Amino acid sequence: MPTVTYRITISNDDCAEDPRGWSSVGKMYCEHSQYKLGDGSLDEFLQSIDYEGDNRNIGEICEYLNKSGYAVPISMTEHSCINVYRGAPNDPWDAGYLGVYYVENRNDMTDEELNDNIDGELNEYNHYLNGEYYCYLVEKTVEMNGWTKTEQIDSCGGYSEVNFCETEARECVPKGYEPVVRFV
Repeated sequence: MPTVTYRITISNDDCAEDPRGWSSVGKMYCEHSQYKLGDGSLDEFLQSIDYEGDNRNIGEICEYLNKSGYAVPISMTEHSCINVYRGAPNDPWDAGYLGVYYVENRNDMTDEELNDNIDGELNEYNHYLNGEYYCYLVEKTVEMNGWTKTEQIDSCGGYSEVNFCETEARECVPKGYEPVVRFV
C-alpha cells in the first residue's frame, strides 16, 4: 500500500510584481534622495502642468491640485522598513513628506471612498517595498516498496498576506490529507 504525503513550501516571492503597475485610482508622485518610488517624479509632474509654486510645499501643491482633481500628501517613515502612508509625517526623526497622491478623475467617489482606496493601495505598496510577498509550492510524495516519487502539484505567487498564501495552497491538497507546511 503506498504512502502519500503532501508538502506545502511557502517562501518570499522574489519575482513579485510592483503593484503600482496594477489598476490604481490615481498616481503617486514622489521625490526621495535615495529611492525612486511611486509612479513618477513629483518635480517632473509639477513641471508638466506648469506649476509655479514652491515644489517643496506639499500643502500648497495639494491645494493647487485639488482645483482640478483630488490630491493628498503622502509621507514615508524609514526605520528598519519602509512605510508609505497618506497624511503628514508621523515621526520627528525617521519620517518626512514623500510627495502627493493625485486622482485626476474622482468617478463620483467621495473623499472617504478615495482615501480608503488610496490607503489600500499604499498598504499593498508597502508589502512590495519591504519584500513581503509570498509564494507557495505544493508537492505530492508517493512512497512504496522502497521507491519514492515526488511531483509538483501546484505553485503560485504574488500574495501579500502569508496566511492567505497558506490558505490558497491548502486548497490544492485533497480532502483527508493534512499537509506538512514549511516556511523558508
